[in-house]
Amino acid sequence: MAHEIGTSLDEFARVLGRFDALLDKFADGLDTFAGTVRSVDGVVGSLTAPEQDLDELLLRVGRIVETVDWLLTPATAARHRLAGIRFF
Repeated sequence: MAHEIGTSLDEFARVLGRFDALLDKFADGLDTFAGTVRSVDGVVGSLTAPEQDLDELLLRVGRIVETVDWLLTPATAARHRLAGIRFF
């Protein structure tokens, strides 16, 4: 019986060794995955800043267009009135 217990313990040690090796591979995979996530975070972070700058730029351009439109409204209205008048 002691021999069978010894054989079972040897088999158990072998299985634990394989399981330990699999855990090491899994840990390596997790490290690689974590590195990939950090890389993606870095890329997203670098894309976010220009996107915010672009949004701010578009808002400024929109304000400029609105201001120019407001300033030119009287001139545009006068032009339309004058277009309806025949001078000759």
